[in-house]
Order: sequence, then C-alpha cells, then structure tokens
Amino acid sequence: MSFIGDLDIVVIGIILKCIVAYVTYSYAAFSDWIKREINPLIWIPPIVFGVVINLISIKSIENYTNIVYVSFTELHLYLSITLSIMMILLLSVLSFVLGLLGGADVLCTIAFVSMYPSNIELIVLAQNTKYLINSNILLLVLFLPPIIIIFILYSLIVFIYMVYNTVYNIIHVKELKKYKMTLRKMLHYILFGKIVKVEDLQAKRFYYPIYIPNVIERLTFNVEEDDAYWSNVLKKLPPDTTIVVTWGIPMVTLISIAIFLYVTSHLALLII
Repeated sequence: MSFIGDLDIVVIGIILKCIVAYVTYSYAAFSDWIKREINPLIWIPPIVFGVVINLISIKSIENYTNIVYVSFTELHLYLSITLSIMMILLLSVLSFVLGLLGGADVLCTIAFVSMYPSNIELIVLAQNTKYLINSNILLLVLFLPPIIIIFILYSLIVFIYMVYNTVYNIIHVKELKKYKMTLRKMLHYILFGKIVKVEDLQAKRFYYPIYIPNVIERLTFNVEEDDAYWSNVLKKLPPDTTIVVTWGIPMVTLISIAIFLYVTSHLALLII
C-alpha cells in the first residue's frame, strides 16, 4: 500500500470516529440531562467500532513508519492506554464499590477510550506537512492522553459551575446564618451546595437536600436516591423555608461537551 494510501486511511478513520462520537454523545448528553438515565446499549456501537477502526488505523501507521513511531509515538500510545485503563478502574471503584458515580459514567468513559485510546493519528499527521503545520508545541499537547484531555476539560466546566454557584451562595448566605451550624459546615455548603428556598425548587428536578432544618443534615447525597422522594418531602415544608441542596450533576452531559470540543479539534486540525 502506498504512503499516501496509508495516511488517507488514517484520515478517513478520524472522520468516521468523529461522526460516531457526535451521534453517540449527542444522544447520551440529551438523555442524561433530561432523565439522568441512558440506555446502556448506546455504548456498544462506539466500543465495537472504535476497536475495529483503531486496529486498522494503527496497522496503516505501522505500514508507513520510518518516522518517530518507535520512540515518541509509541511511548505516547503505551502511556495513553495505561492511563486510560487506570482511569476506568478508578471510575469503576467509585461507581460500583463506593456508589459515588453512576454506571453510565463508567460506560461513557469506556466508549470514549475505545474510540480514542491515544492521539496517535494526530501525532502522525502533525509530522506530515501535507495535513498539518509541524509544531513542537502541538506535539507536546497531543502527547497528553485523550482521557486526560477530556477530564481536564470536564474539570474546567465543573469549576466554572462551582465558581458561579459559590458566588450565588455568598450573595444568599445571610439566609443560612439564622441556623446554628459550625463555620466549617457552612463553608462546605457554600462551596458544594446551593442555598435556596423550598418554593424555588417546585419546578426543578435532580436537586437533593443536604440540609433541611430539623430534618436532615449531611455533606452529600447518594447517587441512587430518588429525587421524587425529596420532592414530596419538600412539599410538606413552608415555601419560604431556607434549605441547602446539591445538584445531581449530569456527568455524562458535561463529559459529552468536553468530548465535542475534543472531537471538533480533530476536524479543525485536519483542515489546517
């Protein structure tokens, strides 16, 4: 197979993976936002397709190797796969052992890793000026495993939300001061909760109380809790009661946003 042919196969693989990623994570993001439930069957196509297309792409890359494949590129591949496995194991413990995450969060990550175990295609393209302007800075960025890039973007999104939420709580903290609680606990509620009145939650879902005067006082909630149960509890309280809730963050939705940014960068790099 010719040099150009092998590289074109890699480019086609990138485009196909982008399409599958957009379709899969658009559905997942919408479903998680609306229902906090995702049909697990949605993850099968990207996992199967990802494994197959990556085997083809890596074979095509090996066919045209002579560049830095056995050093920089190969090191990146092994590092990415190792860190991806470690991340999946960590999320599995957090989900299936500790109950801090939903199973969909783990499947979402497995599907992504199946399609993007490394940035090997983009690294190869970055070394070929027909497709990309060679850039040492770009290569250094691409050396970061995809799973690390995704969770950096995800963390940035969550951080922006937390900053907004903290500012909101500081403005409304006077409503919480009337209750007797330690400064440490109040700071925790300001940083990780949301100070609201019961009436503010009447038309909202997926908010879980962590502080209700004389009813409940805790630091977090269990991912298996039913928000409908708490909705019924809150209906029995005076509407102007100030409480602290925490939002059941749609993790798959936010991860999907990070993946959209990552996948879009693939297409953008292809046309440079």
